[in-house]
Amino acid sequence: AGTWSHPAWLVARWLARFGTRDTVALLRWNNAHPSLVLQPTRGTALDLATWLAAEGVANTIAPYGAGVIVKASQPRLIPGFDAGEFFVQDPAQALVVRFADFAIDDIVFDACAAPGGKTLALTWRNRQVIAADRSVRRLGRLRQNLARAGRHTEAVLAADAAFPPVRPVRAY
Repeated sequence: AGTWSHPAWLVARWLARFGTRDTVALLRWNNAHPSLVLQPTRGTALDLATWLAAEGVANTIAPYGAGVIVKASQPRLIPGFDAGEFFVQDPAQALVVRFADFAIDDIVFDACAAPGGKTLALTWRNRQVIAADRSVRRLGRLRQNLARAGRHTEAVLAADAAFPPVRPVRAY
């Protein structure tokens, strides 16, 4: 636990469940720097991967089509960043948005929106996204990301998810 900077109780549980070899592999993986994964703002992951390859950026499609993995470490230096062609988001978060399965005409409230990855994914799939975060400081980063890669239909506000400023509505 000390060697890998993990809680002793967790390492003990993993050792009992997975054995030493698999636990060490899990600890090594858990401490590894994650790959940079880009999510397309326009089109599919395959569209973005093809475009990036044409721009000379080596890439692979993430499992389940949940983004494009690149070897770069600084997104701002990747072609298309300033034009808002993509945003950085973990594949697991991309799958959350995909499987939430909102209807295209839904108005969606993203209660903990900063820095904006899920908001960006939602904004390209839904008519309107209301993006809120309780941290006013973090809203600046959210606004920057939406200005660069959003549709400019998003509404941003400071709000606490425990006390949402919206109520469920049904359009008829």
